[in-house]
Amino acid sequence: MVKTNKSQLLKMVLLAIVGAVLIGAVSAEGATGVTYVVAAPDSVNPRADYICTNTYDTCIQDAINAVTGIGGKIALLDGTYNISSPITISKNSITMVGAGRLGTRLLVQNSMTSVINITGNRVTLENFGITVTENYSIDSAVKITGKRTKLSDFVIMVQNAAPVNYGVITQGSYTKLSNVRMEGFVKGGIKFDGPTATGYDDKLLGGMVENSQFINSVGYSNDSGVEIYGAAARITIKNNIFEELDNAVYAHEVGVREEDIIIDGNNFMYSKLHFCENGNGDITAPLRTVIITNNHVYDGTLLFDAEVDNKTEWRTIIANNTIYRKSNKSDTVINLEYGGGMITGNLINLGGVTELDEPGGTGLLIGQEGSNIIGNIFNSGATRIKLIGGVSNIVISGNKFLYMGYCVKDDQGNVIGCNDTIGIHLKEKVREWDSKVVGPYNVTISGNVFGIGLSTGHYSGIVLDPHSQWNLITDNIFDWVDPATLIDPQGTNNTIRNNKGFVTENAGTAVIVSGSNSITVSHGLDITPSISNINVAPTNNMGNASKFWVSNVTATTFDINVDNDPGTGGAEFSWQITSY
Repeated sequence: MVKTNKSQLLKMVLLAIVGAVLIGAVSAEGATGVTYVVAAPDSVNPRADYICTNTYDTCIQDAINAVTGIGGKIALLDGTYNISSPITISKNSITMVGAGRLGTRLLVQNSMTSVINITGNRVTLENFGITVTENYSIDSAVKITGKRTKLSDFVIMVQNAAPVNYGVITQGSYTKLSNVRMEGFVKGGIKFDGPTATGYDDKLLGGMVENSQFINSVGYSNDSGVEIYGAAARITIKNNIFEELDNAVYAHEVGVREEDIIIDGNNFMYSKLHFCENGNGDITAPLRTVIITNNHVYDGTLLFDAEVDNKTEWRTIIANNTIYRKSNKSDTVINLEYGGGMITGNLINLGGVTELDEPGGTGLLIGQEGSNIIGNIFNSGATRIKLIGGVSNIVISGNKFLYMGYCVKDDQGNVIGCNDTIGIHLKEKVREWDSKVVGPYNVTISGNVFGIGLSTGHYSGIVLDPHSQWNLITDNIFDWVDPATLIDPQGTNNTIRNNKGFVTENAGTAVIVSGSNSITVSHGLDITPSISNINVAPTNNMGNASKFWVSNVTATTFDINVDNDPGTGGAEFSWQITSY
């Protein structure tokens, strides 16, 4: 047995403690999830692993470089960090977190391509901000090429018209922005910068922007809140606020066949949603699925355009949005000239019901086949729905068209102008490739309500241009206060029937009295019938007459004729007539 005195025992304990501390220090230096604290020159309690000075040092970059192994956290204390060179995060699973997006601020002090450059995967920037106040040239505040990057509780503030093109440019899949505020950028808040190749493996696949705010505070034109470029797919834009941007969402040069862009629950103020080709010609491949739901658009528009019809295949769902166009009412609120899809449950208001419309203003424009327009409310506007050119296979059903032909009065009750309104216009167009005039065909218009017509002669329910054909108009309701053109039935082989307020079927009796060989009958239809659609049958022996026929069909009457004076008792007939 070895005896140990108290002094030896104490010495052994102290050595064990020191050894443990050293081992722990070494382990912490190389462990997953190590945390380094960085303090700014003006931090309130600057107890940290790295303390920045007032000079433009590399304290944040030094802390990032110190992380070894996989993962780590860089905790930025409150205060202002002067940044004169880019911060690069090339390692995976790094979290950089501040003490508040207004409390921890990276103040840019030099021109650079990007303030923070992220090449590692699973990087998080959280709870701090980047500010540019001087005239420094910067392409993007944050540049991302790694995957699964997350920015949350983050602010990018550009002041004094500093030339910062983008808040964020991401070329990495699954980038997520949550509770981010961006203000004052030249071109865009965030750009999903997809490659130009169209192969599945080359896509920028997946992205989310939610609960964020994008503001144009310096009056730049052609700027965007969210820009989607090239082969970018599965992008969700949800519950954000966009203020006074030329394009709240701008998708262009889209080149993939399987993208899903979901835009849901956003508030767009004085901004439009714009989906288009590259602006210089053709698109590389058709954009397939765009879902726009539950948004509020104030004084903005939805625009889908492209230059080559056979390469554009917008497949849109536009549902349950409230869209109000206050200014530039000659615009089209939803422009799908090069697109189609499902448009349902929307409230579309092109100006107020007590305001004069501007000529040419359209609620919804469709220029491609295969759309369903169901259950919307069109509340004011010069033309509520316009189908143009040779579009086909369109269903327009269950919509309400309100305040048709509203007249605006001054304070003394004098009429100062009336809105010449069309509910649905099937408009012909000169086809570009052969210069042939074509109109919509195989369109079904059913179950719609056209109501509250408030000025005589200033509204038309449905207008069919001469080259429209093979269309069905049935079971609609025209609820006018004053007479107007309910249906302007030009075109050929169109079927119009069973519409309340617009008579296309009637029946009655007529008698050719003794001493006459004919009688003129008022048919009561709102459309001129074809003679082949008038059925006449004798109800007595016609007296001295043996033959009868119909002639002289007009917009209001037709004649029943017999070959001889029927004599006493006359020739009695029943008649039935349709316009189809």
